[in-house]
Amino acid sequence: MDKRIAVIGTFDGLHLGHRFLLSMLRTEGMKRGLRPLVVTFDRHPLSVIAPDRVPPQLLELHRKRSMIEADGMELLVLPFNERLRSLTAREFLQFLAEDYGVKALLMGYNHNFGSDRLTTINQYRAVAQDLGIEVIQAPEYRPEGELPVSSSAVRALLSEGKADVAAELLGRPYSLSGTVTHGQALGRTIGFPTANIVPLEPTMAIPATGVYAAEVTIEGETTPRRALVNVGYRPTVDSDSNPRLSIEAHIPNYQGNLYGLTLRVEFLRRLRAERRFPSLDALQSQIRHDLSQL
Repeated sequence: MDKRIAVIGTFDGLHLGHRFLLSMLRTEGMKRGLRPLVVTFDRHPLSVIAPDRVPPQLLELHRKRSMIEADGMELLVLPFNERLRSLTAREFLQFLAEDYGVKALLMGYNHNFGSDRLTTINQYRAVAQDLGIEVIQAPEYRPEGELPVSSSAVRALLSEGKADVAAELLGRPYSLSGTVTHGQALGRTIGFPTANIVPLEPTMAIPATGVYAAEVTIEGETTPRRALVNVGYRPTVDSDSNPRLSIEAHIPNYQGNLYGLTLRVEFLRRLRAERRFPSLDALQSQIRHDLSQL
């Protein structure tokens, strides 16, 4: 069995703080001749511990896997259930040591695990020492003069429509994937056809309502296309008394059929808030202006 160095966490968003930790995992692994292993879960732990407190998701699991594996690391996805939740830190480390050859553990700043609720790095070291596992503590990632980097900070920025600032913490634009479904075809009636996008993961974070400059990658294509994306309730054209939140993308000059295809939307920046216009002519004029800002 290969010997490994592991790091444990949800890694939601794979933001710059996570990337710093994974870079350290590779470096420490190379020093010790150990293969880097990223241990994560199939769902947010709070979905079992406190379902009413589960935060919106920032990265689909398949994207997390592809990004981690592209960096040359293994990803172990464990089902987070009551059995896993009940394991003490020692029991969990013993499982990793026996089943995956873990000889070293990189602990993220302020990270803890195990039902026995250990709180200090020395407590983890004492437990791990008996199992022949070295515990390494990572420093806090906080670039001088920059915003603190965390998944909760990214979610807060998205909820305020600050997609461009969220991208600074993520190291890339926030994105989500969705299937194009039939909507009410209201955009087509005013000369700006849109793709109605339903997220593949219903728990994904949705940025604040408004109009966004975005890039859209269409299933089967590799090059993203510039797009205008509206997140909201379409108050000017939708007369429904109880409208549902929608994500609609207008891709200038696109002529193909998108129904049933998967689109990945990258939110670059918010251009304006969603609002009701006095007429369709006023809405069309505003959309033409929005397109000029792409």
